[in-house]
Amino acid sequence: MAEQFSPIIALDNLKGAADIYGYRLSPDPAPAVMVGNERKGLTQEMRELADQAVEIPMVSRRLNCLNVAAASAAALYYLARGGGSRIRASGRPERRRPEIMLIGGTDHFELGSSIRSAGAFGWDRLLLDDRSGV
Repeated sequence: MAEQFSPIIALDNLKGAADIYGYRLSPDPAPAVMVGNERKGLTQEMRELADQAVEIPMVSRRLNCLNVAAASAAALYYLARGGGSRIRASGRPERRRPEIMLIGGTDHFELGSSIRSAGAFGWDRLLLDDRSGV
């Protein structure tokens, strides 16, 4: 499935990850953003699929990440609007949105919340790899 998307961006606080603020997606037609959970992050397999890693910088000395829904919302907002540049109005914003793929969910409440959030932000398509039968 990864061959359908370009670029594939890993949202994770990995060594060498670029700062999300100011990061600009390439103009490729089918970007995808992968987001891991706040405890384990992305699996090694998922990290290897990524073309680039980005992170949301944290100011706190005690916390190193946001909850996955909040991190996803912040990242998708900045990526969809061009990396912090002026917001561009478009009659068809779905043409610029990265795809959302949820992988490895283990809690049906969290999974449902993520799906509802994606819908609330205007995504009408979501890819789900339900390995745990949630």
